This record gives sequence, C-alpha cells and structure tokens, in this order.
Amino acid sequence: MLQRIWISLALALVTAGVYAPVRGHEFVLLDDLRVMVHNPALEFDGPVDALGKAFSTTTAANWLPVTLISLQVDRALWKGDPAGSFLGNVALHVAATLLLFLALQRLTGALWPCAFVAAVFALHPLHVESVAWASMRKDALSGLFFMLALWSYAGYAERPGRLRYAAVTLWLILGLLSKPTVVTLPFVLLLLDWWPLERLRCAETRRAAVVEKLPWVALAAGAGVATWLVQDQWEAISDLVALPLDQRLANAIESWRLYIEKSFWPADLAVYYPHPRASLGWGRVAMSGALLATVSGVSLSLARTRPYLIVGWLWYLGMLLPMIGIVQVGDQAMADRYSYLPLIGLSIAVAWGLTDLFGGRAAGRVGLALAGAASVLAMSGATAAQLEHWRNEIVLETRAVAISPHDSRSRHRLAAALQRAGRFDEATVQIEHALELAPQHGWAHAELADLLARGNQLDRAIDRYQHAIALSPNLDRAHVNLGLALARLDRLEEARLHLERGMALHADGRRHSDLPPERLAAPHLALADALVAAGELDAAIAHYKSAFALDPSRTRAGANLGLALAEANRFEEAQPLLEDSLTINYRSEQVQAGLARTYASLGRKQDAVRHFRNALLLRPGWRHATNDLAWILATSPNPDLRDPEEAVALMENVLLEKEYHAAMLDTLGAAYAAAGRTDDAVRAADRALALARRDPALAAAIRERRTLYLDGTPFTEVDNGNGAAKAPSAVR
Repeated sequence: MLQRIWISLALALVTAGVYAPVRGHEFVLLDDLRVMVHNPALEFDGPVDALGKAFSTTTAANWLPVTLISLQVDRALWKGDPAGSFLGNVALHVAATLLLFLALQRLTGALWPCAFVAAVFALHPLHVESVAWASMRKDALSGLFFMLALWSYAGYAERPGRLRYAAVTLWLILGLLSKPTVVTLPFVLLLLDWWPLERLRCAETRRAAVVEKLPWVALAAGAGVATWLVQDQWEAISDLVALPLDQRLANAIESWRLYIEKSFWPADLAVYYPHPRASLGWGRVAMSGALLATVSGVSLSLARTRPYLIVGWLWYLGMLLPMIGIVQVGDQAMADRYSYLPLIGLSIAVAWGLTDLFGGRAAGRVGLALAGAASVLAMSGATAAQLEHWRNEIVLETRAVAISPHDSRSRHRLAAALQRAGRFDEATVQIEHALELAPQHGWAHAELADLLARGNQLDRAIDRYQHAIALSPNLDRAHVNLGLALARLDRLEEARLHLERGMALHADGRRHSDLPPERLAAPHLALADALVAAGELDAAIAHYKSAFALDPSRTRAGANLGLALAEANRFEEAQPLLEDSLTINYRSEQVQAGLARTYASLGRKQDAVRHFRNALLLRPGWRHATNDLAWILATSPNPDLRDPEEAVALMENVLLEKEYHAAMLDTLGAAYAAAGRTDDAVRAADRALALARRDPALAAAIRERRTLYLDGTPFTEVDNGNGAAKAPSAVR
C-alpha cells in the first residue's frame, strides 16, 4: 500500500513538473481560435444556457458536449487566459495517469509493470500534442473517463452488480461525449476479460462477459453514427474520389508501423504529417504489412502462455482503428494525438513481456529497474524538448516545415502564423514556396493575394485572387477578399458580385445550419465593409446586423455596426454597441473615436473628450480625432472643458505640412477666435471658405462664424436644452 502511494506521488509530481512550462504557452492557430477563443458556446448566461449550448453546438466538425462543458468552466474561471486551459489539460492528464496505474494494479495485482505503463502514458513525447494543444482537451478528458471505466470494470469483474455495471456505463457515456474515439472501450474490456481477468477463458463467465458488452457496443455504435453525421455535415470526411480506398489502406498499414516506430524512437514528431497518397510505394507497404502480420502471428500463437502479448497488441491495433484513415477525416496521414490511448496496449505488452523474460532473477530485476528508470528519464527529456515546439504557433509550424519541407500545407500554415505575428515578408516567402510545391492549389494563390492586398499591391492581388478562383471556383474566402480588394479600387459593382458569391458559398443551403458561426458571419461582414466604402450606410448596417446576429462573439461585427450607426447619426443605437466593443477591445482607436463622437452628439462632451484623448494615445496625430477633440476644446459652452490654447496647438500641429481640409481649417479658426487671435481666425475662415465651395451647408456655417470673428466674438456651441450642443446650421 505504501509503495503504491509513493509511486502515485512520484508519477504526479514528475508529470506535473515536466509539463509545467505550458503555463507560458500561447494558443495556436489550428483549432484553438475557433474552439478556445471564438466559440459561441463559451459565452453563456447561467448554467442552463451553458448546458443548452454545450449540447446544441458542433465545433470543428465535432459534437463534444462534455468537453464543451469543461471549456465553459475554464472560461468562467480563467476568463480566456490560455494558462488556465493548458494547466487544466495537465491536471486531467495527471489524473488519468494515476487512474491508469491504480486500475491496472487492481486488474493485474502487479505493481512495477503497472507503474511503468503509467509512466509511459504520462511522459511519452507522443502525448505532448494531447496535453500541450489547448483544443485537445477532448483527449485528456476522454482519457480520464476511459481510466475511470477501467477502474470501475475491475471492481465489476471482482463482484458483478448493477451499480458497478452502471458506473462503467456512465464513464463510457461521458467518455463518448468527450471524444468519440473511446468507441473501442467495449473491445478493450473484452480483451481484459481474456487477460488478466480470464473471464473469457472460463466457461462459467464466458457468455456473461460477451453479453454484458452488447449495450456498451450499442452506445459506442450510436456515438459513431452521430460523429459520422456531424463530420459529414461539416464536409470533413474525404470521399473515395478525393482519396481512393487503395491509398487509404496503404497509408493505414504504413501508419500502424510508424506509430510503433515512434513509440520506441520518438524522433521527428510534428503537428502535421502529410498524407503520402499515391507516392507511398507498395514495396514499403508490403514490408510494413509483413511486420504487422508477424507480430500478430507471434502474439496469437502465445495467446495462452503469454496472453498479455495478444491483449496489448490488439489493444494497440483496435484503438487506432477509428483514426487510422480508412475513414479519412482531414488530410493528415497520422497524428501523435491518435496514439494517446492505443499506446497503453503496446506498453502493457512490453512491460509484462520484459518482466517475464528478466524478472525471475535478482540481477534481471535490477536490470529492469535500471532500464525502466533510464526510460523514464529519456522520455521526460524528450517530452520537455517536444514541449518547446508547442510554446507558440510560429515555433510549432517552423518545426513542421523542418520535418516536411516539401509539404505545401505545412508551408501554408507557417505563413498564416507569420501573418498573425505581422511578419508579412517572411509569410510571403513561405506562401511562394507552397506555390512552387503545389501550384494547383487555389488556397495558396489566395493566401499570396491576401499578402499582396495587405501590402497595397491591389492589382497583383486581384490577378492572384482571380487565378485562385479559376483553380477553385468555390473558394469562398477568395471571392470575399477579391471583393474587398475591388472595393478598395472603387470597382464596387465587381466587388458586390464577388462578395455576394462568397456569401452564397458560406450560406450554402445544403449545410447552412451546420456551418460554424464565424463562417456564416464573415461574408456579411465583408459585404458591409464594402458598402460602407461605397457610402451605402443603410445597406451596410443591415449586413453588419446579420453578421452580429449570426456570431455575437465576433467583436468586429459589433464594433463596425456601432460605427456605421454613428456615421448614420443613429447615436442612441450606436452607443451600447460601441461601449460593449470597448470592453472587449479597449485598444481600438476606431471604437474610441466612434464612441467619442457618439457621446459628443448626445451631449456627453466630457466623456467625448476622454475617449478622443484615448484614441489619440493609440494613434498619435490622427487628424480626424484631433479635429473633433479640438472643436470641443475651442467651442464648448462648458468653461471646464474649454481650452483654446490646446485647441490651437492641436490644430496647428495636425495641419503642419499636410493637405488642408475645409472642416479642419474651420476648427482652426474657431480655436484662434477662442484664444483671442481674431485676425488669425478670420484668415483661417477665409481659407476654409475657399475649400468649401462644393459643400454649401458647411460654407454657410463658416460664413456665420466668420461674421462673429469680425466682431471679435468667438464661436460657442449653443446648448439645445437636452444637454447636446449643436453648431449653427448643425453642420460639422
């Protein structure tokens, strides 16, 4: 008992220590943004709403309500801080490790082989992906329920009963609702009935051991069907045209071998392994198949004398089967995370096999202890090194490119990470490499076009977008971004065609309700931006509202809707939207200035001044915000707000060596007049009038103010009785 406690304590402390650096890691581009950041299911109003969203939301082609509930708890506790999510994964992984050790010890009665298997599970570098990738909460959580099921099944096998059976059923259900890869749990329990429980080898318990699994198999089958339907709706499953069956089978055989290789020699681990497709030679596949067949034959021949071999081997093969690629989800050949639970089977075969071979003598036991300790140290070091590659997405994707330099998708993901970090020149280099490797990929041309557009090379960007669309006519983002580029060149009719096409592709009637909210909202947002550029505020507001309704978590939709409403003088509607946006993104100078203008128009001039100053701190020298702030300082009827000298300084600085605008010269004139510089005020008004010839209303207002200046009277806004002050003719 004491040994078991010390082993458990050592497993927990070493595992937690090795994984401690994750508290400083960042979310990565892959699934973290849509699962951990922009996930509407994580925004909830009370526990009932949270449960409703957890069970009604599909995220990243998965329906995982229990995992979503755990992420909702994260959001409530940590407010989106990545450290909380990463440490949560570590805590679940440590708990699963301890439960695995205790469950195996209860099942087998052995101590040190169980400790070794648990240590491999805890510290093998193949498992870094399942712990250090925040979105893989589903791995650690489903692993915890899997271990609980093993523990409960050990108790059930000792003394069958309804409550014990119900406990196993509960853990199976929770595991399936965390990640459906535990569909193989009934199969694993049946293997345990062969060894160590020996229920299948006893005539009295054989039938019960099989029949009792049938309800669990039915639950697993139901979860499998539900997973298939969700992934099919998300178009995540490759069809046989895109990836023929012979290529799937070849990759499956090769992947089973590669997982074994990486289990014993975990070198060149990466977040992405490109699918070989037709490039995988059949000679190599035949060699891998021969290895698998040989191990299977040997294990089967020893099934009675060395039963742990066939149990461990079939555990490994069977648990990998749903992820091996016969049903292909995504475009990867394999993934480290898929080995999270299957590797336990190989560890069992190795641990008990070595114990049988060398554990009979004292010298052998010493050798096993030394080898086990060395293995744990080696795995700890390799895991610590692998963790370094997960500290941020640029390091992660750079590692993937280093391992697969000739894979275009790895280059593409590295380019995306570099773009997010503002390293656009480096991103361009990676996209160009991706195009050299796969010139037929429309998405790569679209990525390069995005970079060209960001660099204001719009003509070249448009050509690239058009080429991308020629290669991939249904590439929605290419249509949307082409529309935006065209709008920036005032080619608005062409822009609308592509933006509306992009919207139609997003909101395809076949799967409309199953698309993630951000994808549904994106074309509305882009089209609204183009309509704002065209001056069609009412139409833009309608599309911003659609984007905001589809995806309330999309902060830019709420912010831009508020800004558009303010531009349309609908200030009462704009105010709450802009205030909410500012609580989320306080460093947006556009929202700061938009809220300032809204407050100014609603008579809250003191609040307006504060937000104009915030905007200018974020964007020094911004002419429009400077102009609006100076106007209040020069013309406010409130003596506490008036500061003519600052208004003059602001306007003289912003107009220095810049092109002049009538409204800004008008503000400069008002500031001069308020400061008692009458002659300067008249001269500024004259210059403003010369530039305002095409704006009769503004020209008329400037003439009124010029008349005041000639009389030596500064212009002061007039309070209209409700707290708002308006200039003569209400023109600014």
